[in-house]
Amino acid sequence: MTIQKLAEEWLEWFVWDKDREIYYLKENAPYELLEVVRMAHGDMLPDNYKYEFIVEALEAIADYDGDEDDIEELADDLEADCYDSDLLEWLNSHSIRTWYVDKAVEEMGHGGGIMEDIAMGQVEEKREVFFTVLEDLRENLEEDDEEWG
Repeated sequence: MTIQKLAEEWLEWFVWDKDREIYYLKENAPYELLEVVRMAHGDMLPDNYKYEFIVEALEAIADYDGDEDDIEELADDLEADCYDSDLLEWLNSHSIRTWYVDKAVEEMGHGGGIMEDIAMGQVEEKREVFFTVLEDLRENLEEDDEEWG
């Protein structure tokens, strides 16, 4: 099985509730996927932004048609929300998000203003989630390879 195929399989377990505008997992989702969701959340309670970023990462990986050794480059294509109101909503949704902004500014310097700093912080969180998902997909594929020998 390829990493893209496993990402596709995991995507099938996510449901978008258009009325409440949230993602959730179907009942009886695989334990491995539940672990990815828990790891992506860290110490946070369930958070729709995290779910959204997990789905975004899985979609990017599932659609990737390049050399699997270069799949990390997908993280370079992650983008922040384009509307200031959406960025402010993201920032205001949890206090940890200020940490992402601070980390991004520390690593890259200030952007062209506060909204650009916030956008860089959102991308920082998306990158963290992306690499958590990617690492877990790889670990699950390695375990499958060892299991089937």
